[in-house]
Amino acid sequence: MDYHLTPDQIDLQLMTRDFADKELVPIAAEYDLKSEFPMEAFQKAVTMGLTCLDLPEEWGGAGVDLLTTAIIREELSRGDAGFSSAVGACGLGFKPINFAGTEEQKKKYADVVTGGGLLALGLTEPNAGSDVANNKTPAVKKGDKYILNGRKCFITNAPHAQFFCVFAKTAPEKGHRGISCFLVERERAGVSVGKHEDKMGFRLATASDIVFDEVHVPADHLIG
Repeated sequence: MDYHLTPDQIDLQLMTRDFADKELVPIAAEYDLKSEFPMEAFQKAVTMGLTCLDLPEEWGGAGVDLLTTAIIREELSRGDAGFSSAVGACGLGFKPINFAGTEEQKKKYADVVTGGGLLALGLTEPNAGSDVANNKTPAVKKGDKYILNGRKCFITNAPHAQFFCVFAKTAPEKGHRGISCFLVERERAGVSVGKHEDKMGFRLATASDIVFDEVHVPADHLIG
């Protein structure tokens, strides 16, 4: 097997390293102390296509493979690991849509990411942590809507995200097989976002609770 990087991968590696050295290294300590997300640096990363690595080219993303993605994430982490995590979380938030969404959903939310918006994956809950099957947030169908109630915690990008991919139980009796995924807009009635967690590290990657109080989500926001 050939473990050498291709010329294109090397070009992307050096380009990202230059970005990290110029845009992240000089500000990382300051923003870490303030525990703030450097939106200006993020928007520069957007213009370079660094936030859209996981998106297929047909949706305006880079469409690169996993190794190339890892190379770019590593170089961003040289500047600040939290910033790299926040950028990666945009792709993570899009993965359920790319995997099982409709063409309309893919187009709509790909435009959000390529346009400089942030997505967040709403999965972790206070009572369950990484034990996803033990999540409790219910989504009860009533007519042409689902009603969500519950709380997610430690959600990366939540303080700034425009949309959330939220996992909720539509069939609790089925355990982990009864979990569904919904697209939920930040401004939808009943959605509230908590304060940014004051973490010991990774402070450029903002994270907070998301609370759902009788949130009515249209059935066409169901993924899959």
